[in-house]
Amino acid sequence: MATPAQVAAFNHEMLQEWGLSPGQFTIVAGPTSVYNCIASAIVANGVAPRKLTPPTMAKMDEQYALAGYYPVSIDGAPMIGDAEAYTRPSAPGVPVHAHRVISATTCRSKYGEDCLVEHPRLAFTRARANNSYVYGTLTRRYRYNAAQLAKDQEKIYVTRSGRSVKRKDLDTTTTGTLLPKTDVVTTKTGTKKRKTNSGEATKTSKAATSSARAAPVAASSTKKVATTATTAAKKVVPTTATGSKTVKTSKKL
Repeated sequence: MATPAQVAAFNHEMLQEWGLSPGQFTIVAGPTSVYNCIASAIVANGVAPRKLTPPTMAKMDEQYALAGYYPVSIDGAPMIGDAEAYTRPSAPGVPVHAHRVISATTCRSKYGEDCLVEHPRLAFTRARANNSYVYGTLTRRYRYNAAQLAKDQEKIYVTRSGRSVKRKDLDTTTTGTLLPKTDVVTTKTGTKKRKTNSGEATKTSKAATSSARAAPVAASSTKKVATTATTAAKKVVPTTATGSKTVKTSKKL
């Protein structure tokens, strides 16, 4: 849970940013960078907290579909458990926030890396005093569909590398890239990314080490050959045509 200092700072921010007093929202959990608002909206039905930062609504659709949440009409009242996404009027195809509906008038969402709060459903959809939108307006609604998820789990997807993988064996990186689960790794901060090929890295490292070791050996062998040749040359004494040895004398000038 948030500390008193964190609560005070958050209360001040909510009042300044949105005009919401502490009586209009409830802090559910303290600050953390392990997961964000778009992920917190679907933390249910076995979905674990993580970071999701889809660059487009299309990527968000893919990420949510893997968790069993599918787009439904934004018209009319939402159902409890629905997730709703916000976009700015200036960029309708880019998600900036999401919340989870917990009652007819109340939602739960994470405020960036700050607290997880329960708040009035439309509290973050209006323009601020300077007419700028932070979270924008509600433009997409998602609903959990267990039956559809069960069907989709058996669908076959072909990855960019040409691998055929069942949907149930797929995962998505934080930014929305679909990959086989075996190719995705989660960092300590909750970010999911493509796993590096440690096997290839090890091979490369071993090859580099072998080359480094081979260089001194080669140099040493060359040195030995040169030394042997020099020694042999010293042992050879010039002879005359008759076979007698000659002695080299020095002339003084």
